[in-house]
Amino acid sequence: MTKRKKFYLFRVIGRIACFVIGTVLILLEMFNIQTFNFANTLDGWGFFQNFSPIQIVWLLLAHYMIVDLFFTNLRHPGSAKHFKKVYIKKDYKEEDLKKTYNYTLEKEYFVNNVVNAAGFGDRCDFKDMNIDKQLKMTNVDCNAVLYFTKVFLDEMLKRNEGHIINVASIAAFMPAPYMCTYHACKSYVLLLGEAISYEIRKTNVKLLTLCPGPFNSKFVELAHNDYTFKKIKPIEASDVALFGYKKSLQGKSLAIVGLKNRLTIFATRFAPRKFVTKSSAKTMKKGD
Repeated sequence: MTKRKKFYLFRVIGRIACFVIGTVLILLEMFNIQTFNFANTLDGWGFFQNFSPIQIVWLLLAHYMIVDLFFTNLRHPGSAKHFKKVYIKKDYKEEDLKKTYNYTLEKEYFVNNVVNAAGFGDRCDFKDMNIDKQLKMTNVDCNAVLYFTKVFLDEMLKRNEGHIINVASIAAFMPAPYMCTYHACKSYVLLLGEAISYEIRKTNVKLLTLCPGPFNSKFVELAHNDYTFKKIKPIEASDVALFGYKKSLQGKSLAIVGLKNRLTIFATRFAPRKFVTKSSAKTMKKGD
């Protein structure tokens, strides 16, 4: 029996035992059935003589809940104490995605929180782009998000608990000449996440689509987009992570990082699309 199955078996048995004991004692209290003396039964544990059966039930349940929380937080395979960082370098082709998922199964990792944050961009004219690089971008930015969301969401729905954060971008809300593939990919992540969140809304599994603006990372170097970052001051990646974590715990389906970004996205809903596209182009290329 795996650690995961043992954990759930322990939890189920404990809850059934508390339910049965509680039901019996509640019935005794309701019908005033005095079939035994608690003080004598506890053999000198005089402390309990002042407790009614109902109160003892609550003590048992409270004790179990504390034990359950302790067991979940400290002994649970997916808890902070047993948390492991696993770095796997892949090209995000279909076989790589499956290998990565199978690795978590082989190691019996309890995956209750998933953050799909891998991604990169490439600033260039569409006519000059490297098509192989663009296809790899769609693999990383779209296919990987779809695959890992699907396989881990299925497991979470069986347990009826879990959190997934898919990192999109404010780029998802507007077209961007000279970075068209990247913006299109982020739009895909946004629309995918919002749709899935609606489908699972009646469960305890939550999916958040996080949309940050520019933040400090290796993205600029990979995207050759230092011009944009000179115009827009990036924030710290840790601030983005903390913001996303809080919104995920709140059960949000969409979160845009930063007041300025939220106002910008709100304004694009009313501005002409041609104006939005032109404004976006100016942040990508000097003199456009």
